[in-house]
Amino acid sequence: GKDSKGLSMSRVFGLLREGRNVREMMIFQLLLGLAFAVYHSMFSVTAAERFGMRAEDLGLLHSFSGILSVLINTFVVGWVTQRFSQFVVLTSCALTLSASMLASTQATTGTHVLALVVPMSLASAIMYTVMTAALTKMVADADTGTVIGLTHASRSLCGILSPTLGGYLYTTYGAASVGYFGGAVAALALAYWGLISSSAPGAKKAL
Repeated sequence: GKDSKGLSMSRVFGLLREGRNVREMMIFQLLLGLAFAVYHSMFSVTAAERFGMRAEDLGLLHSFSGILSVLINTFVVGWVTQRFSQFVVLTSCALTLSASMLASTQATTGTHVLALVVPMSLASAIMYTVMTAALTKMVADADTGTVIGLTHASRSLCGILSPTLGGYLYTTYGAASVGYFGGAVAALALAYWGLISSSAPGAKKAL
């Protein structure tokens, strides 16, 4: 039928309304995605202000992060998912992101920032891949395209909201507030993930 192709709004709302696991995973993804997006959107500004990093330094740092993401998606994600459950992987990713963003508020040198880029790149690259894979397993084959589109739409929404929210935090409360916000929201996502996983029988295995 027509709804089996593309990102049909009726199918999207149907999946969110009827699929508890899909709905809960999307909320978790939105919380974690927003935390990381806000931090990432203001990273260049805060790094330049707090550590005096120049444009070329920031460019190299972003390139390093991009290379890490490629390597992680190519060589690490498969190895991790074969050895640990999705619950353990996503819990670890949320914990790593929260701890790294909070730790960044105490960083005093560019070297500290570089050290934090590694675990953050690792966690963010793994979490998006594993979340998408988990969501596709929760729906029928006919809905795979729809749920993948939904995950991309949620990331786009975070990308739309994060510069405005990050800019407000930066100008109102200072550079460190961005890290505190990201860490707190990631911690909230982690608490929500633990709650929904413990409340649903077999959820830790299924998710």
